[in-house]
Formats: sequence, C-alpha cells, structure tokens
Amino acid sequence: MRFLAEQEDLNRNLKDLSRRTVWPEWKLNLHITPKDAKRLAHELIIWAKQTEAVRVTTAFADFSIPQVTFNKWALQFPELAESWEEVKRIFAEKRERGALEGRYNASIVLATLPLYDKEYMDHRIQMATLKAQEKSGPGQTVVNVSMDKMPKTDVVPEKALGGTSGDDYD
Repeated sequence: MRFLAEQEDLNRNLKDLSRRTVWPEWKLNLHITPKDAKRLAHELIIWAKQTEAVRVTTAFADFSIPQVTFNKWALQFPELAESWEEVKRIFAEKRERGALEGRYNASIVLATLPLYDKEYMDHRIQMATLKAQEKSGPGQTVVNVSMDKMPKTDVVPEKALGGTSGDDYD
C-alpha cells in the first residue's frame, strides 16, 4: 500500500501525458534502472486513467515496449508488477461500465473479464468447480413412492376405479 501512496504523490507532480508516450531509449537498450521502473509504473497508471484504449495490452504499443520485455521487468521490479495489476483493474472497471452503458458488447466484456479482474477469475473458477462436483455426484436417483390404500370411512366414500357411473358410491 506504500507504493500506492507514493504513486498518488508522484501523480500530483507529473504533468498531463500526451496520448502516446514513447520512451525511445528503450527501443535500443531494453535494460531499465529501478528509477525508470518506478517512473514507468506511475506513467502506466496515469495512461490507464486517460486513455480511450479498450484493451490493456495497447500499453505496449503506446509505450513502445515489447510485451516480453515488460513481463521480464515486472518480475524484476515489484512496483511495476503492482502497477500493472492496478492498470488491469482500471481497465476492468472501464470495460464493465462501458458494457452497462451499452457502449461495449456485454457478452464479450463478460467473457474477457477474467483477464482483467482476478477476483472475477477466482469466482469463475469456484463456480466451475461447484458445477463439476454437481455433475460428478451421485446424479439423478429415481424414487418410487407407493401409498397404502386409504381405509373406508363413513365420511368419505370410496371411489371406484372404473368411474363409469355415479352408482359406484355407497
């Protein structure tokens, strides 16, 4: 959580980013320092809040960073990995809101939501597990119910099974 507090402090100091942020020095040299990683982490979150992009992977094109390289950096720098999770959360909220407002196809958003939202992914896994357990259970069982014949009483006359006329009653 300390990272998020530092992020908000830096967000106040950073100016508005242009629509496409390019870091040309990374095109040739794919090594970054911890300071660069921290800067990129903050700029990713700002980008996610400002962009009109629909897919989170658009960040790789906008920042001119190969996805494989970014994944290596995320393993090396925890703040970058945390930032990426926050970016995915922001996109999940944007996409879900867009689907609710009718700007996006709701079924496509729902199908891809596990890519963006870990809690939703966990929920889908839990539901799939329960469904699998239900199918692998004992299944449907047939229960035969037999009733004893009702005793004759003066209050309720017995109905004949033939039911051909009203003479069947006592």
